[in-house]
Amino acid sequence: MNKNIKTLLLTFTLAILFYSCKDSKESNQKVKTETTTKIDSHVPLSAKIDGVLFNAFELGSNATKLSFGTFGTLNIMSVSEEGEAIGINIPIYKGIGKYEFGIAGINRDNPMPNSANYAIRGSNDRKAEGWSSKEGVVEIIEEKNGRMKGVFNFSTMRGTQKGEAKKITEGKFDLKVK
Repeated sequence: MNKNIKTLLLTFTLAILFYSCKDSKESNQKVKTETTTKIDSHVPLSAKIDGVLFNAFELGSNATKLSFGTFGTLNIMSVSEEGEAIGINIPIYKGIGKYEFGIAGINRDNPMPNSANYAIRGSNDRKAEGWSSKEGVVEIIEEKNGRMKGVFNFSTMRGTQKGEAKKITEGKFDLKVK
């Protein structure tokens, strides 16, 4: 995937953050201090960002699948009430299975890299920032009855505002497919 497409995906992710999430300094501080290890099974997508829990809300989360014969594309988007977002893009999606992010995911059958992104919305006390995957994997475990389930993890490059790299772990989702 060329740099323009990655930039477009990151811009789209940040735009969703700015227009769909409430700004609450109090809830942002709560998320930063939360250290619980249990991920709520009733949220559509959850993960840990450097050990801090991320829970997306239903209206801000979906999987979009476009088919082109024997393959298609898959885009997963999720937004939290705290102004954070996780996005996953698989440009050549062939169904249930594992998809690696970054250079490791490129091969003869998949010439375009799969990618994942993490972004935070800007506020009075912080700038908006986005991180792109360097390596990791998403595994689609199940697709039935208009829903998709899977697990993921990835590590990122440095952020757009020179923030430190991030580790996204224990990711899981159960999303409606559009």
